[in-house]
Amino acid sequence: MFEFDEDTEKILEITEVFLVRYFGQTEAGAHALLRRLLSEYAERIDADFIHHESAFGMALVAHYLLVEGGELGSLREWSRKAGYQSPPAEALEYFRANYFLRASP
Repeated sequence: MFEFDEDTEKILEITEVFLVRYFGQTEAGAHALLRRLLSEYAERIDADFIHHESAFGMALVAHYLLVEGGELGSLREWSRKAGYQSPPAEALEYFRANYFLRASP
């Protein structure tokens, strides 16, 4: 259904981890929520969007649009009010270790 390159798929995999860790989803729920986001917003979400938002941003987008019932145009305002202006340090470290360093010896 969704075809992305290996790097984009890795970002989506980490997005699912963040949906569980930071937004209260189960593993199955995170997977379903992300697939639903990609399906419902297929005309707006492509590989460039995914790379721009990165994993925490994609988790935030999925949570806001599909759990909170928000509108795309209000995402940045909501995220500031909700305290999500930047990813937690642990999320950045997890991303670094599992995305950038994954091919390191």
